[in-house]
Amino acid sequence: MVNNQHIVAYTKVFKSSSTYAGNVKHEVPQTNHEQKTQELSKNAVAAAIGFIALLKIFDTIIILILGFIFITLFPIYTNRVSNSVVDNFGSSLLIGIVTLIVAPIVGLLLFVTILGIPFALLLFVFYVLIIWVSRIFVINAIGQVILTKTKKTTTAWTFLLGVLIYFILTLIPIISFITHVIVTILGVGALIIQKQRYYKELRTKKLI
Repeated sequence: MVNNQHIVAYTKVFKSSSTYAGNVKHEVPQTNHEQKTQELSKNAVAAAIGFIALLKIFDTIIILILGFIFITLFPIYTNRVSNSVVDNFGSSLLIGIVTLIVAPIVGLLLFVTILGIPFALLLFVFYVLIIWVSRIFVINAIGQVILTKTKKTTTAWTFLLGVLIYFILTLIPIISFITHVIVTILGVGALIIQKQRYYKELRTKKLI
């Protein structure tokens, strides 16, 4: 009788210990190398985000400076180019796409020849400048479209409103890329359209 009790007690202890052992999860501690790798990854992500934020702030400051320079020194020209963005939306889009594609190809062809290298460098500089400056007129046009009731469309308020909307749109990851592309294309196209108009006006007035 005693032996049977001992056997039953031993069986219960064995089952309970087995159940407890089955619920135990063994976690392998991370090595120093793995911890350092994770820390480096986190630091790299933080550094990349900080760098992008600094570029964004720098880009916005440059846009503000250039925008106020154009609005102050060339108000009529700025207004006309901004109007071209709205009035000639399709043409600006098409001309902008063609220009942004053809210009690099022409630059590469000029680099092939020795005599064409200086012209290729000038074309590259002009290409970068026109991409940077062209956004100003589209941003100003955004402010003009929203503040359509104002009499003076080329003002600091319309431009600031456009910059604010542009800044917000470029903070959204996917929309940011689309916004940059469309604004650049429209700006380049509107600039070229306006230059063509000025050239025709000067030819009509026999100034050139």
